[in-house]
Amino acid sequence: MKSRSIFIIFMIMIPALFLLIYSLLKPRPTYVLKDLGIDNFKSSSASSVNDTGQVVGISNGGAMTHIQGFVRSQGKISSILANGGDDVIANSINIKGACTGYLHSSTLACTAFIYDHAAYTKIGTFGGKVSQAFAINNQGDVVGAASDNGKKLHAFLFKNKKLTDLGSLAGGLSSSATGINNHLQICGTSQLSDGSTHAFLRDNGSIKDLGTLGGPSSFSTAINDSGEVVGYAELSNVYAHAFAYKNGALKDLGTLPMGTESYAYGINREGTIVGSANDSHGVMHAMVFAKNKMQDLNNIVDKNAGWVLSEARGINNSGVIVGKGFKNGEMHAFMVEPIRS
Repeated sequence: MKSRSIFIIFMIMIPALFLLIYSLLKPRPTYVLKDLGIDNFKSSSASSVNDTGQVVGISNGGAMTHIQGFVRSQGKISSILANGGDDVIANSINIKGACTGYLHSSTLACTAFIYDHAAYTKIGTFGGKVSQAFAINNQGDVVGAASDNGKKLHAFLFKNKKLTDLGSLAGGLSSSATGINNHLQICGTSQLSDGSTHAFLRDNGSIKDLGTLGGPSSFSTAINDSGEVVGYAELSNVYAHAFAYKNGALKDLGTLPMGTESYAYGINREGTIVGSANDSHGVMHAMVFAKNKMQDLNNIVDKNAGWVLSEARGINNSGVIVGKGFKNGEMHAFMVEPIRS
C-alpha cells in the first residue's frame, strides 16, 4: 500500500518536474519590448534613437491626410513635425534632440530640413528642386542628397549653414550621403557610369569605394564613431546581404537560418548592428547582429506580446533599438531595451 502511494505521488510530480526543467531551459527574453503606439494615426514607424532615449519617426493616415514626423521623449510624444500640406519625413535625431529629414510637397519637390527647438532650418539644393537629409551628428552637421538644375543628385554636407558638394566615386553619375559620425566621416552611395551603385566612405576629403559582395551594387546606410560602415550589397545571385565594413574589409553578415536576404540599417559604438532579414517563408523580420551572430529580434523578446517585428532601423550606444512591426494587423513603431543582468 505504501509503495502504491509513493508511485501515485511520483506520477503526480512528473508533469511538475517537466515544467520546471522546461522553464529553466526555455530561452528567456533578452530585450524588453515597448509599443510606441500609433496615436491618432493608422500606422507609425521609428527611424532613429539618441543616447538619451529620444525617438524620431513618422506616423501616417488616420485623422491626418499627410505623413507627419514625431519625436518621443520619456514615453510620450514631445513634438509633432508638421508643415502645412507637406509630408514630413523624419530620419535622424542627435544627442541634443535636433532632427533631420525632408519635406515632400504635392508638387513632388523635396526640401531637406533640420528641426530644432520647434523651428525648421531648410537646406537648399545645388540649383534643382530636391534635397533630402538622412543623418545628423551630435554637432548638428547634416548629410543627404540635393539636385542640380539637371536633376542630378549630389551627396552633400550641411555644416555651419554652408552646403558642400561631396562629389562621387570616379565616373559617378550621382551620389547620396546616408550617414555621418562625430568625426566627420561620411558614408554614402554613388551611381557609376555602368548604372551600378557602390557604397563609399569619405574621410579627410577622399572617397573610398567599398566594393560589393560579388554582385553589381552595394548601398551604405550608417556609420559609427569608429568609422565602421554598414549597409547591404547584392551577391552574384542577385540576393542582397547585410554587410559591415571594418579595417578595410567588407564582411558579409549572412542571413537568418533558411533565409535568403538581409539588410543592415544601424550600428552603435560597440559595433552592434540592426536591420532586417527574411525567414524561410520570405517574411521580413527585425534582426540584431552582435558577437558574429545574427538573431531574429522576435526570438529574444516576449513572444506572448503578439508582435511581428519586421524592421530595426536604429540603435543607440546603450543598445536600445527602434523600428517598426505589426501588432493586430497595424504597423506600430517599437522600442526594445536590453535586459541588464
